[in-house]
Amino acid sequence: MLLLVDNISGLSRAQRRIAQWIDWNPDQPGIALLDVHIPDRHRIRRLDALIWSAQRCVAVTATGFRSRQNGTLVVPPTGPLRMSNGRKADISGNTLLSDPVTRARVNSAATKTWLERATGTRCVLYELLLITAVRGQIITAIDAPDLPPRTDILVEDFDLFRHYFHRFAELSPRWTSARIAKVIDSLGLSYLYDGDEDLLAEAMGETKSSARIFSFPH
Repeated sequence: MLLLVDNISGLSRAQRRIAQWIDWNPDQPGIALLDVHIPDRHRIRRLDALIWSAQRCVAVTATGFRSRQNGTLVVPPTGPLRMSNGRKADISGNTLLSDPVTRARVNSAATKTWLERATGTRCVLYELLLITAVRGQIITAIDAPDLPPRTDILVEDFDLFRHYFHRFAELSPRWTSARIAKVIDSLGLSYLYDGDEDLLAEAMGETKSSARIFSFPH
C-alpha cells in the first residue's frame, strides 16, 4: 500500500498507528493519504486519513483512549461513547458536545461532496472510526447496534484493519489510479507522488509490479 503524507512529524498518535499498520502490510494494494484537509464551504475539515482499495474509498477518523478502561465499548445512538460500566469512555474528542462517531459522520459528508466535485462522478464513501488503546488495555467487544450505514469501528487490531480492506478484493473495482490522481491533484498534493501516475497504478495493483511504500515527508 502506498503511504502519502505531507508532514509525518505532525501526525497524531492514532495517525501514526495507521502509518505503522500500512508499513507492516506493504503488499496489500491500495493508497493511503494521511492528514487530509477537506474544503467544506467556507471552512476546512481535517480528515485523519483517506484510504483507497480498488473496491472502496474509506474516510478514516482516528482517535485513542487516554487511560486504560477494560470491557465493552458502548456506542449509543447519540452522545459520547461509554464503557459497559456506564462511565464515559476516556477517548480523545469524546465529549458531551462532540463524540468520535458524530465527527466521523460530519467528516464523511464533507469528504463525499468533495470527492464527487473532484472526480465529476458519484462516489460511495465508507467510514472507519479507528480507536487506539493504551498498553495493557483489553476491549472485549464493541456494542454498536445503531451505527450509520457503511460505518465501522475498529479498536487496536491490525489483523482486522488488514482484513477490512481485503475482504472485498473479489468485488468489481470502483476506483482506479487515474481517478484517485484527480482527487489528490485537486488538493494540490501531486508532489506527494511526484506526479508519477505509474506509481499510483503500481500501488493499486494495476500493473504486474508489487505495490510498495512510498512516503514523502515535507
